[in-house]
Amino acid sequence: MVDRSNGKVRWRAFVGDGPLGELMHHNGRLSVALDPAGASLTWPEGSRLSPAHAAALQSLCRDVLSFARSRRELALVMMSSAEIRHGNVVARRTAGDWPGRLAQALVIATDVDDRRLADTIRMLTRSQGVRTVGTPRPRHGPDVAQAERDRQDALYLDRVDLEQDVEGEVRYWLTQFSEILGRIVSL
Repeated sequence: MVDRSNGKVRWRAFVGDGPLGELMHHNGRLSVALDPAGASLTWPEGSRLSPAHAAALQSLCRDVLSFARSRRELALVMMSSAEIRHGNVVARRTAGDWPGRLAQALVIATDVDDRRLADTIRMLTRSQGVRTVGTPRPRHGPDVAQAERDRQDALYLDRVDLEQDVEGEVRYWLTQFSEILGRIVSL
């Protein structure tokens, strides 16, 4: 996807699973979004790319095409909770969508019959329990004015809104994915 934003090229590419992607079209096609890791390019002038634009585009395409060279590598990217950089592209991860990505990785691992990877994903899922996925409200000292307390509190969610039951959410997503696939993918 390419867009123009403030005279700059804004783009995003997706690396996804070929065999199951179409079947899972309502669930992200089992794909990972890739963004540029470096400085953004200026929007080209005229109808032709400059040599600098062409070189940058070739480099980005090379990095995107080599990001996940197999379905197993795609599953490994999905199960990661950290940002993954490859050349000039990066897969940025958010804490909130990690359980869904774990479930997607397990779907791929079981489809390619990689039992070791599937067992690793299952063990990782079960070991997480409930975790905090954001920043809780700050504790205010007695010298902070009420208006400032209200302003700061508006920026944060309650702790209960920040807790995530990883295993419960993975089970939820596996139930959804199993229904779509017509076969059970168990945790």
